[in-house]
Amino acid sequence: MKLKKRVLVIAVLLALITVVLLYNYISGIEEPPPPEIKTAAVITAINTIPENTRITEEMLQVTNIPEGALHPDAVKDAAEIVGFITKSEIITGEQVLKSRIAFDQEGTELAYLIPENMRALTLAIGEVSGVAGYISVGDKVDILATYTEPGINPTPLTITQFQNIEIIKKGINPQNSPEALAANGGLTSSLTLLVTPEQAEVLVFASQFGALNMTLRNPLDGETVNLTQFGIDNFAEWRSR
Repeated sequence: MKLKKRVLVIAVLLALITVVLLYNYISGIEEPPPPEIKTAAVITAINTIPENTRITEEMLQVTNIPEGALHPDAVKDAAEIVGFITKSEIITGEQVLKSRIAFDQEGTELAYLIPENMRALTLAIGEVSGVAGYISVGDKVDILATYTEPGINPTPLTITQFQNIEIIKKGINPQNSPEALAANGGLTSSLTLLVTPEQAEVLVFASQFGALNMTLRNPLDGETVNLTQFGIDNFAEWRSR
């Protein structure tokens, strides 16, 4: 009887020891780390960016997302799109896609070149009035208007109507009418100017009731010159101008 009790006690002790050893063994085993998820940095919108909005750095943020969620057309460097215009709305947190940005600002994308509160106005020019075709996109010109209508002034006069007007396009859009461009021998027959709405009104009036000429400015010369109108009344003084 005593032997059976001893055997039972020994069995219980061995079981306890086994449990303790097993517990310590299991506790000592480190859990395997979770599988590493590869991420990629992408540009997203901090807040919703409306359509036809010029993008600034303040609108964008860098977000790390799983590589599998990265859109193939996503922008990864904010510098690529700052200053350009959105073609469609980009909602908060959305990856910014290159297809949503107006990168190509040629031809039909002229509207994206126009700053807020400005307008693009195209004027017809000839070889003489357009400085023999030497005017290029980005140049600045002064616009002179000569009026001969008695209803405007009793005698003909010439006025420097505007100064430092920027040229943003030259000639017709070759994408829309390459045949017309070739037929014109490559000579520009029009210039598109960047003007305010008020300047646009004056220039349209001047083109309808007067004759326009342009003078090409040095790129480094942005000074506005104070001039008086010139006509028959002060014709004799021309040598002193």
